Amino acid sequence: MKERKNAIMEFFPVKSDGNLDIELLCTTREWPCLLAMVIEQSSEGVAVINLEGIIQYTNKSFASNHGYNHKSLIGKHISIFHTPEQMASVQRANKQIKKTGFFSGEIWHVRKDGSVFPTLMQNTILKDDEGKTVGMIGTVRDISELKKTQKRLEESHNQLEEMVQKQTSKLLRANKKLQLGLTEKEKTEKKLKEFSTLLEEQKASVERKNIALQEILEQLHTEKEQIKNNVMENVKNILIPVIHRMKKGSRKYEKSDLAILEKELKSLTSGFGRSVSDKKLMLTPREIEICNMIRNGLTSKDISRTLGLSKKTVDGHRYRIRNKLGIRNNKYNLSSVLQHLE
Repeated sequence: MKERKNAIMEFFPVKSDGNLDIELLCTTREWPCLLAMVIEQSSEGVAVINLEGIIQYTNKSFASNHGYNHKSLIGKHISIFHTPEQMASVQRANKQIKKTGFFSGEIWHVRKDGSVFPTLMQNTILKDDEGKTVGMIGTVRDISELKKTQKRLEESHNQLEEMVQKQTSKLLRANKKLQLGLTEKEKTEKKLKEFSTLLEEQKASVERKNIALQEILEQLHTEKEQIKNNVMENVKNILIPVIHRMKKGSRKYEKSDLAILEKELKSLTSGFGRSVSDKKLMLTPREIEICNMIRNGLTSKDISRTLGLSKKTVDGHRYRIRNKLGIRNNKYNLSSVLQHLE
């Protein structure tokens, strides 16, 4: 077992913290370095186990998908990812891998918190330079959303089938009554044709609307990103240089205000303003303004001078802010708490 583990570790050397030893790979070979970085940064979960099912390596995606830290998984058996009921499917998959060298299929996995989720697995045999089988490589993709989408499609399909069956039943009953005369039969056939045409038109209309909606969503996303980039570029290239020039001729307390303004302009896209404006917090406009100053490191004295308020008034605002944030009787630093609201 130790020899097999060492053989695998030659392909995927890891450091004591469980991460790939990228530096070692880069100094010995070129392509393994690139391969290691690709595997480590891949959104696909990747794991390497020996022939006994002991985990030799997982990338971060594989570990996080299962609710683990990837370092903690080294040396564990793959059974931690499966319930006893699932192990029969896992064993069949492993048997196929050892026989054909490859397995692809749907396998349910268990997260650390006990929740189960469906995955699409692609597993292959891992061999050393001499062609000897030393382990297995597995890639896993969480297909929970895909399964939900499939379920919704099936439900929509069943609803459509039910609707068609109901309409068809109505038409059949009408057709039976109208078979007494050729004229009545022709009328029924005409209605059936019109109904079929209507269904096709409705189907085509829905498809066109779906396509149009997708295009609108993509356009909105593009415009949103463009607006964001434009704002940041304007701040960077137009407003910030102006503030720098204003700082050079300003008094000390004015420079503090300009520094705050500069910092806020650089973080226009942060979520702080939205967070402190949440109606649940019930902060007043003045309290929101003071929150921003505290977040930027201003003392009560600085704030009182900037806003033209007494220090006692500012301290009163600080007390009410702590109360609304739920930290009145805690020793949390108010500035740190506000910075975490971004």
